[in-house]
Amino acid sequence: MAKRIHRINKVLQKTLRKMDLDVKLEGYRIWLLWTDIVGEQIATRAQPERLRNRILFVKVSSSTWMQQLQTMKHLLLERIQKVIKQAVIEDIRFSLGEVASPASVPFQTRSEVEPEEITLTEEMEASLAQIQDSELRCLVKSIMVKQAGKLPQQAED
Repeated sequence: MAKRIHRINKVLQKTLRKMDLDVKLEGYRIWLLWTDIVGEQIATRAQPERLRNRILFVKVSSSTWMQQLQTMKHLLLERIQKVIKQAVIEDIRFSLGEVASPASVPFQTRSEVEPEEITLTEEMEASLAQIQDSELRCLVKSIMVKQAGKLPQQAED
C-alpha cells in the first residue's frame, strides 16, 4: 500500500508540473500579497483583476491613478518579482474599473466550495498529507474531488 501511495504522489507531482500548475499557483499569490507589495494607499485604488499569459491585469479607480501607476510600472514589477519568483508576471496592464476595499475582497480557495457529497479515499488523503504547501494541497484536493465526481462509483470488493 505504501508503494501505491508513493506512486500516486509522484503521478500528482508530475501532472502538476506538466500542467504548469505550480507556476500558475505562484502567480495567483499576487491576490494574497497585493497590499503588502504595493502598500495600502495603492491597494485601495488598484487591484489585480486577472492573470493571463504572464500579464497581470489591474483595475484602477481613476484615470489619475492609472497614469501614476503607469509611471511606476517598472518599480511595481520589480517588487512583484522579488516576492513572486519564477518570473510568473512579466508585464502589468492597467484599466479603469470599480475597486473594492482590500478588506472586502476575501480570497476563497477552491476547497471551501467543493461538493460535500464526494469523499476521498484513504490513499488520496494520505497523498494530500504529503504535500506541505497548503495552497498546493488545496488545489490538488479540489482536482481530486472534481475528478472523483466525474468517475462512476465502483463497488467495494
